[in-house]
Amino acid sequence: MPKALLPSCQSLRVFEAAARHLNFTRAADEIHLTQGAVSQQIKLLEDRLQTRLFRRSKRHLSLTKSGERLYPPVRALLAQLHLLLDLAQASSDTESLVIYAPHCIASKWLAHRLPEFQAQNPNIRIRVRSAPVTPDLLCEEDSIAITLAEGETSSSVHSEYLGRDTVFPVCSPQILGKNKKNIKVDDLHNFRLLHVGGAERDSCCCDWSLWTGHFNQVDTTPSRTLCFTHCAMALEAASAGHGFALARGLTVEKELRLGLLVKPFEQEIASPTPYYCLCPKESLNQGKIVAFRQWLSSNLLCSDESGTLPHHESCEIASDILGLDESNRRLTETPPNHKRRNGHAV
Repeated sequence: MPKALLPSCQSLRVFEAAARHLNFTRAADEIHLTQGAVSQQIKLLEDRLQTRLFRRSKRHLSLTKSGERLYPPVRALLAQLHLLLDLAQASSDTESLVIYAPHCIASKWLAHRLPEFQAQNPNIRIRVRSAPVTPDLLCEEDSIAITLAEGETSSSVHSEYLGRDTVFPVCSPQILGKNKKNIKVDDLHNFRLLHVGGAERDSCCCDWSLWTGHFNQVDTTPSRTLCFTHCAMALEAASAGHGFALARGLTVEKELRLGLLVKPFEQEIASPTPYYCLCPKESLNQGKIVAFRQWLSSNLLCSDESGTLPHHESCEIASDILGLDESNRRLTETPPNHKRRNGHAV
């Protein structure tokens, strides 16, 4: 049949309802038409097909042979059409967001908190990729990244300063013993230090030389060491009692709260690199990007007087940050002026 002779979807819908009910009045009620309109649509369909579809009598309506042959495929066709429309609607209601983050941040912090974000934004489908990302590589429209960098810039990527973490040693409470024996920073050379190194090393990892250099310790390589490719592995080894790991506060937030890890010293130093959020400039004001940036602001952009990130479960955020224009103003592209503590910028 030529395309010009194909019946309309409305006439097929009317035919399906009339054939199922074998009653024009009930079919009209179901599809919100008058009985006269149903009769007219059936007549148009019969004229288009050049065959009668119904036998009509005063008290009875039945299908002709042509009507009986037509009814099953029309019913299946309309059911398939409804399914396709539902899928299209679901697709339009769901948006994808790809989140890049260093492996340790993704596994030790982001994975624990993302269900909260998804509960607030159920129509955003999230994919997390633990891969290092530079501004030049962040080209996907539906992507955003958490990185550690000194304000890398790109003409196509928007960069937001999120805050600077603190770094400190952690260990299992088993190492300190039941009496929580007091150890000093200078005693670290008597314990196994858990290192992270190699070509696949995470960008969020800190070398022990950062800590020992800050406290002018000479022996940076104890006789007993273990080396891993990811800091998450070193933290797991630390929680198992195998030594001391050097951690960013964000990555051990959960373990410290649960008592799986402890801070043996009060001292901590500022991270040499701050956290940044990167996203393509062309998608800066997309709803899903704005939603994730605001969520990050409520979880990361909570600085104390030192300018470093506090490590607690929640922080109050000024209500004006929730406005799009205001959030773009508050989440600036360049870091604010930081105070100094212990001789280090924080």
